[in-house]
Amino acid sequence: MFFQFESFVTFLGFCVLAHAAYATIQYRHELKLHGQEFEFVSSSVVVELLAGVAISFYGVLKVAGELNPILSSMTEQCPEQLDFRPDFMNVNHRSRALPVNPLTNKKQS
Repeated sequence: MFFQFESFVTFLGFCVLAHAAYATIQYRHELKLHGQEFEFVSSSVVVELLAGVAISFYGVLKVAGELNPILSSMTEQCPEQLDFRPDFMNVNHRSRALPVNPLTNKKQS
């Protein structure tokens, strides 16, 4: 089907967002013409912006389809298997140079 309702709703939401941006630019331009300072956006633009976000969000969720659950393969493996990494094992470390018994200070041969 060429025309999908969800795609149209998404496009409509983005058009409403673009119109809200254009209305904000136009509002700032009118304030400059009257010599007033821009403090905040008018309430009609804020309502239009919130409506555009809601419509776009609804359309995007409908276009994306149903969400699938994330299945984990962790149930098949025990934690000991996950922690065992032989590539990171280091058997040549500095403890060989340390004395075995710190009271006698004798090295093991």
